[in-house]
Amino acid sequence: MSSSSSSTPVKQASTDSEASSAPPTEEHSKEFLEMKAKIEKQLEQYEKKIKRMEANNKKLEKQNLMAALLQ
Repeated sequence: MSSSSSSTPVKQASTDSEASSAPPTEEHSKEFLEMKAKIEKQLEQYEKKIKRMEANNKKLEKQNLMAALLQ
């Protein structure tokens, strides 16, 4: 049983090394750059969304404080 579990990581390691030894093709580079641009665009959108949520949170905290003071 231990022999089968030890053979699996060896097989995965050889697969990983084969994949990493293959030179990147122009198509892979293009895919990478497209994916990178897509992720950067998503990151910008999330950062804008976070800023809006933080601003909204401050407004709500202010409203809650005012409501608490009026009670």
